[in-house]
Amino acid sequence: MFRFVQNEITNASKHLNDVNMSYCQHFTHSLKFSIKFFNASLKALSHAIIPSTYLTSSSDLIKNLQTSQNTNNHTDKQKDNKN
Repeated sequence: MFRFVQNEITNASKHLNDVNMSYCQHFTHSLKFSIKFFNASLKALSHAIIPSTYLTSSSDLIKNLQTSQNTNNHTDKQKDNKN
């Protein structure tokens, strides 16, 4: 059990270094995604029950996430080039 916890801490530290974030920054960033996904799941459920609601919300979220991801990757590459 101790070895498992130790491995998870090591993996978490590596991930935080890879994404160049502190624990709090990563927590906030991930929480924002969680909220978006939760909101999207409620809209998808509503759409499943009443098809005329939230006609494009899933597609809109995917486009938004792709744009957000591309912007973040571009910003990370700019940071890397400055170093």
